[in-house]
Amino acid sequence: PASGSAPGRVAENQTEGLLVETAPGAVVIREVQYPGKKRMGAVEFLRGFSIPAGTLLGR
Repeated sequence: PASGSAPGRVAENQTEGLLVETAPGAVVIREVQYPGKKRMGAVEFLRGFSIPAGTLLGR
């Protein structure tokens, strides 16, 4: 990742999902699932739930 990046930090919301930084680069999360709920597309999820760039996931 770029200098100053942190694994698990949301880099940006993209048209195809959520871009999250990892130690060697980044991944795009395309599906999410809350415990006990149905799986849904990340884009659909982001319409109703805001995860701003810079958010550290897992905390």
